[in-house]
Amino acid sequence: MSGLPGRRHPLPDGAMCEQHPDRPAVANVQGETDSFGYETIFMCQECLDADRAYEATEEAHTGTCDWCKREATDLAWARDHEEGMSGPVYRVCKACSDRVAAAARREMDEHDLDYPEDDDWYDEPDDWDAADDCGQTGDGTCMNAGSEWCDFECPRRDQLGVAGEPPPMPPASPGPDA
Repeated sequence: MSGLPGRRHPLPDGAMCEQHPDRPAVANVQGETDSFGYETIFMCQECLDADRAYEATEEAHTGTCDWCKREATDLAWARDHEEGMSGPVYRVCKACSDRVAAAARREMDEHDLDYPEDDDWYDEPDDWDAADDCGQTGDGTCMNAGSEWCDFECPRRDQLGVAGEPPPMPPASPGPDA
């Protein structure tokens, strides 16, 4: 299952908050995510606001980077592209994320040398279908706004009416070694 914690998913009709069963849910947010799949969390407005407030704190992004094992205050969810979009999910610092992204760009640049610009490959139409991955809802807002995919890959990002705040990311779980 692709996607990272914090991604918004469609809210089923009649969904109720998991913390307050007497309140209707206003958001369905991806929580724990691993190579086996993910769980979503139904949140009422109070829970959603609390989750967003926590995500805005330094504490929410502080800890040990899963890749370099250093303490950091800029941790974010990530996957190793070599492990695939359904591989493990990591909490990594910006330095590691930037290093891996730069290596991927170098690899893509090297790969592009195999396809000269006069090749027919460049004449193929863009077959990306926004409906497959885009979180745009009927009212024009994007459920994935603020997610890593939306911020870096979605070509429709600037065309969507983005809700006032990015979707929340649940607090990091302490992990198996806690």
